[in-house]
Amino acid sequence: MAPGIAHGFCVLSDFADLHYKVSGQYNSNDEGGLNWSDPKVGVEWPGSTFNIKQRDKNFPLLGEIDFG
Repeated sequence: MAPGIAHGFCVLSDFADLHYKVSGQYNSNDEGGLNWSDPKVGVEWPGSTFNIKQRDKNFPLLGEIDFG
């Protein structure tokens, strides 16, 4: 997993190129995330219509994540 947590992107144009540097090989067993719309995180996303992958919609809220 890349160092840190909650990497997110919001594209406001019709097209975007994204270059993302990672710290190691992809490992699907190490994949996880934070729910993009968690009100406790407080991100003020612009607009009201979003294209969110089902996987990302199903990620837990911050208070539900076991960091142990």
